[in-house]
Amino acid sequence: MAEYAKAHPLTLDINDFELAPGKKILIVPDEAREELKAFDDRIRALMTIRVGIARDAENLTKVQEELSAIGVEIKARGFNDSIGYRIVQNKLLLAKMVAQGALLRTESRGSHYRSDYPQIDDQNWKKSIVFSKGSPNGKIIPLHQDLGALRGTG
Repeated sequence: MAEYAKAHPLTLDINDFELAPGKKILIVPDEAREELKAFDDRIRALMTIRVGIARDAENLTKVQEELSAIGVEIKARGFNDSIGYRIVQNKLLLAKMVAQGALLRTESRGSHYRSDYPQIDDQNWKKSIVFSKGSPNGKIIPLHQDLGALRGTG
C-alpha cells in the first residue's frame, strides 16, 4: 500500500476544489490569510479579556460593541467567500452569542462569576439561554428555556 501511494502521489490543489460543476470553493486565498488570522486573533483576545471566567456588565457591553465593529471591518474588507472567511464569521457570531448570553444572565453560576451579580439565582435563572435565528429580520434572538424542558424532565 505504501509503495502504491509513493508511486501515485495525490496532486489535489485544495484551493481549486469543485463542490459541484462550476462551483469552486476557496479554503483561504493567500492574500487574505494573514488578515483573517488577525481578525481571528482579535476576537479570541477580546473574549479572553472581557468574557472570561470573571465577568461584569461593563465589559460584556463593551465586548458586544467591539465585536460589532470587527464585523463591520470584516464586511467592509470584502473578502471572497472562502472557508477561512466563513470560519472567522462563524467565530464572530459565536462570540456575540456568548457575550449576549453572559450579559443576559444576571447571576453567577458554575465557574462563570458575575462580579455585579455574585449570587446564584435559581428562581429566575435555572434555565438555559438558547439562541434562535427565527426573527423576521434574520437576527439571532435569545430564548430562555427551562433546564428541565431541555433535559426532558420538565
